[in-house]
Amino acid sequence: MDLFLRLVLVLLRAAFAKERITLEETAELNFKLGRSDWSDGGLKQARYSSFADLGVVHFLARSGVLSVVRKKGWAPLLAAREVEVLATAPGRGSLDIETRLLGWDERYTCFEHRMSIDGTEIARVRSVGRLAEKGNRAPLIAKMLAALGRDPEEKRSVPADFDEVMAAISATRTSD
Repeated sequence: MDLFLRLVLVLLRAAFAKERITLEETAELNFKLGRSDWSDGGLKQARYSSFADLGVVHFLARSGVLSVVRKKGWAPLLAAREVEVLATAPGRGSLDIETRLLGWDERYTCFEHRMSIDGTEIARVRSVGRLAEKGNRAPLIAKMLAALGRDPEEKRSVPADFDEVMAAISATRTSD
């Protein structure tokens, strides 16, 4: 199935979901996989990142963050991503994605996506992102938390397995 069509479906699912989720909850998605998702060795490598992106969009929409981001004119940006393939995808089937916001600091958010096909976990994807505003390089996490009715000083510790990724991001940044 076309990625754009999947994005539209994700947004529709989130819009018609019965309840919002909190930043502490897990967003779950399910996709039927088609021929275009597969290569000879299993699920195409690029699909892991594509499905992780859809998981983030779904999480942001279900938690209310996406509407705040749109109203404020901000843009969510991907700073880093690690894909860990755990098993060969077992034939064709249905892909389940669980997306959790593991933590955040004053600048970055850290997501984990667990992907499984018919009960077999096939991949874990870790994403680090941030919010950006045109002409403003200042961190927006506190503003986002305030817009959601949460304490702007609230932090949730970034898990230790993100330390290397966060250090690499910081090393590449010249100024803020």
